[in-house]
Amino acid sequence: MQISDRFEDGASVVTIEGDIAQVAATKMREYLDRLTETEGLRLVVDFSGVNYMNTAGIEVLISTMKHLKERGGAMTLAGLPKPVRRVFQITRLNEIFPIYDTVENAIDSFKN
Repeated sequence: MQISDRFEDGASVVTIEGDIAQVAATKMREYLDRLTETEGLRLVVDFSGVNYMNTAGIEVLISTMKHLKERGGAMTLAGLPKPVRRVFQITRLNEIFPIYDTVENAIDSFKN
């Protein structure tokens, strides 16, 4: 799994590539924990390069969202491939996480 981030139009965009299972989820948690120390952070997590994610990855996302909200921030998800999007639909997490087709749409959602 590869993780990178960039700042774009007022938001931090984290791009993840590869499968997210137990070891990768730990790496993702460490990476996101470092970023989410910033007060009021607007975070977009780009999943367009992810084909598989298990419950460990979901747990990291839930924890990250709670952490951000405590600091006045917000998080959206973008580019979820069908298998990953299906996991969010089955677990009904798509009702908790704002999900957008593109990073650009996710960033625009913070402007409203």
